[in-house]
Amino acid sequence: MTELLPPSDEAQDVVIAPNKSAPLRERLYKIQEQKWVNYPAATTALRLLQETLDQPAADRCRCLNIQADTNNGKTALAKKFLRDLNKSTPKKNKDAAQIPGIHVQCPPSPNFNMLLSAIFREVDAPCKTTGRIEPKVHQLVRLAPSIGLRIIIIDEFHNLLSGTQKQQSDFLITLKWLTNELRMPIVTMGTRESTRVLQTDPQLANRFRPYVLHPWKDLKEYAKFLAQFYSSMKLTGKNPFNSTKLVNKFLAMSEGLTGESVDLMRVAASLALEKGVETIDINLMDEVDWIMPTNRRDWIG
Repeated sequence: MTELLPPSDEAQDVVIAPNKSAPLRERLYKIQEQKWVNYPAATTALRLLQETLDQPAADRCRCLNIQADTNNGKTALAKKFLRDLNKSTPKKNKDAAQIPGIHVQCPPSPNFNMLLSAIFREVDAPCKTTGRIEPKVHQLVRLAPSIGLRIIIIDEFHNLLSGTQKQQSDFLITLKWLTNELRMPIVTMGTRESTRVLQTDPQLANRFRPYVLHPWKDLKEYAKFLAQFYSSMKLTGKNPFNSTKLVNKFLAMSEGLTGESVDLMRVAASLALEKGVETIDINLMDEVDWIMPTNRRDWIG
């Protein structure tokens, strides 16, 4: 199933039949729309997120740490989970919006005040950006039940590595205190370096279950994923991903990363539209302007 989403990332069903006569600009815009295509690793991660959510309130809730390479689907996964959660949650308090889950980015350095400010922004509540942490945590503890907050997802958790060991340690100790006070699970997401951060605190490492989103290796499942995503591009040509050669080409160019595969599909589909060929094939892929992820750091221009 392919889920099409508007730029705001709010859930919405969008069904667009292939329309070769639509203006080129309109069709190119549709290609860039945010879309969700399910795949096995994502299904497992979504199940783990749901299991993490569906536990009784406790002083030491089981938490989750999702690891993946850069641009391998972590953030899209978090947004998909929260879209479905927030959409399916009934409103219990007529005076307050129900926000059962939120997604925030870890600060660029181990600054807990910045993390709390991000959390309060997500729930649209006022909060001082400086000052003592304790009153803000207590404010969040009081606020959480009124808005139905049940889970917090912290993305880019590897950012903590930019700080000193003491800063990292202080941040983790405060995070552990926050989870105890809120009596709810927290999910961290980041590159595999994020595990190094958690492992510096044995108690937190034990509390956070790890799950790794690996790059694609199963060609059969990868071909299914590409075919589903191709169908959302609304090109009029038939599915070209029955070709093992083309699937291997995508796998090599994207290095098996989900986000890179999605970006590559959009670039290729846009080129197909501009050339008027309405499909993606090996010859087209040879013309695609693309630099492989591991080569970008060495690219000067």
